[in-house]
Amino acid sequence: MEKAPRKKSFFSVARWAPVNEALVRAKEALSSSDLAERDLHEHLRSGRLLSSMRRIERDGSEIFARVKPPFWNGLTLMETHELGSDGLAKRSGKVQVRGLDVKFVANAKLWFFVARSDLYRLYPVGGARADTEDSEHAEDGGPSARRKPGKKLTNNWRVYVAAELARYVEAGKPLPSAKDLAEYCQEKWGNEPDISDIHKLIRFLF
Repeated sequence: MEKAPRKKSFFSVARWAPVNEALVRAKEALSSSDLAERDLHEHLRSGRLLSSMRRIERDGSEIFARVKPPFWNGLTLMETHELGSDGLAKRSGKVQVRGLDVKFVANAKLWFFVARSDLYRLYPVGGARADTEDSEHAEDGGPSARRKPGKKLTNNWRVYVAAELARYVEAGKPLPSAKDLAEYCQEKWGNEPDISDIHKLIRFLF
C-alpha cells in the first residue's frame, strides 16, 4: 500500500511571527535586551519555541520548512545596532543569527520565524502570567488556586483571537467569521470585542 504524500508546509503570518517581533516582545517582557537574546535562544534550542525558516535562493526558488531544535545548538542571537539621528549607535530591534555555516547561507537569503502560539504563551502581553507560572502557583495554593472567575481579557483579546485563527489555518479550515470570533471570546472569557475591531485584526493578519 502506497503511503499518502506528505502534506506540504506553508507559511502563514497568522501562525508564524518574525524572529524580530519575538525579540521585541521578549525585551518588553524582560526589560533587557541581553536577557531577551539569551532566553529566546534557549527556548528555540529546547523546543519550547517552535521555529521555521523561509529560504529564497538566488534563482528565486523558495523553501519553507520547520526548523528542528538541534539546529540552534552552537548558534547565537544578537540584536544589531544602527546609527540614530544623533549619530550614536542604538539597538535596532532586529536579530542577527550568528554562527551559521557559510555554505548554508551562500547564494540564499534566510528569514526565521517562531510559532505565535508559543511566543504568546511564553511572553503574554498586558501583564498576564505565563501558563507555567500559573500552574506552579496553583500547586502550592498561590494566587492561581485562589483566582475567582471573571473577565480575563481586556486589551489581550487580539493575541488569543490571532492564535485561534492560526489554529484554523494550520488545520486547513475556512476562517471563522468576526461574529463567531466575538462569540468565542464571550464564551471563553466573558469579554466580547467589537466586531469591527475583529475585522481590522483579520485584515491585518491576512
